[in-house]
Amino acid sequence: MVSSRPFEGRRRQMATSTSSSLLDLMTLKRADWSILVQIEEKIGEQDPKSCFECMKCTSGCPAAEFLEMYPHSIVLAVREGLAEEIINSDLIWRCAFCLKCRERCPQEVAPSDLIIALRNIATDRGIGVPEDLNTVLNSIMEMGYIHPPMKVFSRRLRKTYTREELGLKVMRGPKDMDAFREALMSAFEE
Repeated sequence: MVSSRPFEGRRRQMATSTSSSLLDLMTLKRADWSILVQIEEKIGEQDPKSCFECMKCTSGCPAAEFLEMYPHSIVLAVREGLAEEIINSDLIWRCAFCLKCRERCPQEVAPSDLIIALRNIATDRGIGVPEDLNTVLNSIMEMGYIHPPMKVFSRRLRKTYTREELGLKVMRGPKDMDAFREALMSAFEE
């Protein structure tokens, strides 16, 4: 049976203990269990404690090579009370939110939902989105895509080609840019 309060047992265990024995060996910080209540409110009935580290989430993650911690490691760190370090890093902003981890997890832990919860906590605290991500979002708002089409360089011919010269369709932004921007902004507000 899945508990409706995933961290309840851990909080009870830590409340009865006089001190936390868990220590982050890299930073020598003690685990912070108070944040688990906030995370629990945001992820609902998912239980990070049920993760048995099969790494299926990590093996399917397209952003894994850009992360300092893999999805299963993020779940483990949060489960062990080390969420504070993750929230204060830019790690949570590297997730592409493709939901492959949710599809692949046999325990239905969904690291992506946990990462979204951590993002929400970060923004609630006033921790800003990294500047490089803002640049990408601004480009999408202006043009409808991340960056304009680039020319292709042929090493053999030592010449550059445009999409049209290669017989490719011209890349166009959304037909109704105002409607696109409005839809994008409403998605961010949810």
